[in-house]
Order: sequence, then structure tokens, then C-alpha cells
Amino acid sequence: LFPVDETPTDVLLRIASVSHQIASARIETALADMDPAVRDIVDIDPGVKYEANVHLKRAGDYYVRHARALRATPEGDEAWAQSLWWGADSYDLAGWYDLAITHFKEYLAGTQGEARRPEATFRIAQGYHALQDYPSALEYYQRVLGEHPNSTFAGRSYVPLARCQAATGDYAAAEASLQHVLGGSAHSIEPDAVDYREAQIDSGKLFYAQGKFVPAIEALDKALRRYPDDPRVNALRYTLADAYRQQSLKVGADMETAVLPGSELERLDEMRRSYLASAADLFDQVRAAYEARNAHHLQRFEQDMLRAAYLYRGDCAFLLGRLREAIEIYGETARKYSQHHSSMLALIQIVECYHRLGQTEQARIAHLRALRRLEELPDEAFSEPDSLLDRATWERWLQNTPLGSVARVPEGTTP
Repeated sequence: LFPVDETPTDVLLRIASVSHQIASARIETALADMDPAVRDIVDIDPGVKYEANVHLKRAGDYYVRHARALRATPEGDEAWAQSLWWGADSYDLAGWYDLAITHFKEYLAGTQGEARRPEATFRIAQGYHALQDYPSALEYYQRVLGEHPNSTFAGRSYVPLARCQAATGDYAAAEASLQHVLGGSAHSIEPDAVDYREAQIDSGKLFYAQGKFVPAIEALDKALRRYPDDPRVNALRYTLADAYRQQSLKVGADMETAVLPGSELERLDEMRRSYLASAADLFDQVRAAYEARNAHHLQRFEQDMLRAAYLYRGDCAFLLGRLREAIEIYGETARKYSQHHSSMLALIQIVECYHRLGQTEQARIAHLRALRRLEELPDEAFSEPDSLLDRATWERWLQNTPLGSVARVPEGTTP
């Protein structure tokens, strides 16, 4: 009914607000239809999300058009700021982070002393973070802390700030940022608060990523005990299990290289075995938890953890000298993942177990079984991104390794 530049401002505003309401209604309806025990916006049907985001994008466009129209009228400043805010908010919720950043910045530039300035700065940081522009995200998280130190958004900035610092390789700064929360110096955040929970979990993961397995074990164990209902609990349990396993390997390496008295070696061996026993128990919990769910509902990274948990359970038994148990676990792994290249690792470890038990004939049969599995595996099994060796390399390795001297596959090759 109107030329583009002559559309009444109230029409622009109504289109914007109704579009936002439609999007909100779609999301609320989808959430209401979900099981309350697992209700989470990230699990909403992708089609519903897409439809909501289309409405949110239109809301953002019309809120910004409304703000542009009001800027021409001197009395429109307050309404201008309101519409610009809702425009940026709509873009942000729809995942149009570049547009959200642009308009939140415009909002900051055009307002002074407004109560929403801390949130606008924080959401600019979040937008850059979502775009993986970590230096820019760091700048704006630090601006929240520097310009609005007493705001609630300052307290919420430490954990994402630490994540950006870790992403840029500044682990010391990341540890310090998390300690602001865990040490009680950041806005008196209590242990039951979301930000404290995230800091506790991130602390363990950060130590683990740096190979600091003892503090990783302490932090992850505390997180699991304090937050047993966290939806990430099984992934955290897996990380804790692997931290125990990795630390046992470190202790074992120290025992082999250091010149130590017998009493110290005994102490270290007891420690190594304790770590392995804890790892084995946790890997088994991971296995049981994932297998209790429908395999089709597991995400790719969960399937990878389940497969690795099978293999590492066998490794723990092997390193503890429980060779019969290791053979059983490796055999179970090889059967379950018969079409996956990782089954080769399990079969080769069975050869080594029989060799250590002095059962030469069983070792020979297991060696032949590994060769047969190599022939049976489809070519695509060796073209997957996590494939450790190609078919030809496996063939050379098996054919050039004489029976009775089967070397263990080098550490680190298990996915």
C-alpha cells in the first residue's frame, strides 16, 4: 500500500513485533511438546528452528527499518534505541551474528548511560565468540569486566573469556580467569550457579588438554560428584577415565627411566595400578551408559567415545597384567566393531596377550585371525578421518612381525 520510504512507522513496528512473537510461539510450542526431564532448546526439531529463525530475521529487519525511520524525528531517540535493541536481539537469536554485532555496536554508539550497555557489550562478545573470532571476543569480554565490573554480565564473562583464551593458546590466562570464579573472587558466584558449574568443568577439561592429568583428575572428579545430573556427565566421565589412564602411563614411563630405590618403585607401581583400576571402572561406566541408549540416538562423538571405551578397558586390563580378562574384552571389542578399522587393534592385542601367557599356538591362531580381518574389512574402513593406518601399512606390519615377538601397537594409536 505504501512506497518503501513512506511506510508508516507503526506498521514497521507491528510487522517486527508480530514476527518476533510468531518465532517465540513456535519455540515455546516445541518446548512444551518435549519431555520436561530432557527439555532443551538445542534439541528442538531443526525444521522448527529454521522456521523460527526466518521470522526472527524478518523481525530484525523491520525493527532496524523502524529505528531508521525514527532517527529522522528528534523526539524518537528513546524509541529508536528500543527498536535498534530489539533488532539486534532478533538477529542474535536467529544466528545472524554479524548483523547482531553491527547493531549492538550502533546501539552502544548512540546511547549514553543506558542500563543495557553491559548486556550489549557482552552480547557483542558472544557474537564474535560464536563466529570464532576469538581476539575480538576477548576484547569485548574484557570490556565488560573493565567498564562494567559490578554488573551481572561481568560475572558471566569469566568462563567464556577463559574459553577464548584457551582457544588462542593462552592457557595460563584461561586458568586465571576460571580461578576468579572457583576461588570466590568473581561476584561471589556460588557452587550451584551455572557459571560456577561451567568453570569447574572447564577447569578439568583445560588441565586435561594441557596434559596436566593430576589436577584434571581432581577437577573432573569434583565436577562429577557435585553435578551428577549434568547432561554432559558421560562425556566428562570418559575424560576423567582417560586422565587416569594417561597419568598411569606417565607413572609407568617414570618407573622405566628414573633410577629409584625399590621402595619408591613399589609406591609408584601401586599408584600406577590404582590409576588404571579407576580408569577401567570409569570406562566401563561410560560403556554401560551409552549402551543403555538407542545406538541410533548417539551422536558421532559419543559413538567414538563408546568405541574407545571398549578398547581402553582392554588396555587397562592388559597393563594391569590381567591378560585373560584383556583377551575377553578385546575379543568383545573386535566382534562389536567388526566393520571398523579399530578392530585390528583389538585383534593384535589378543596376539600379544597370548604371547605373554606363553600360549604360542593360540597366539598363532590370533595372528591369522587378524590377517583374515584385514582382508574382510571394506576399503572405506581405512578412508575414514580417524583411520590410523591404511590397509597396506597394516599388511606390512602383520607380515613383518614374526610370531613370538609381536610388538604392541605404539601408544597413542587408539582413537
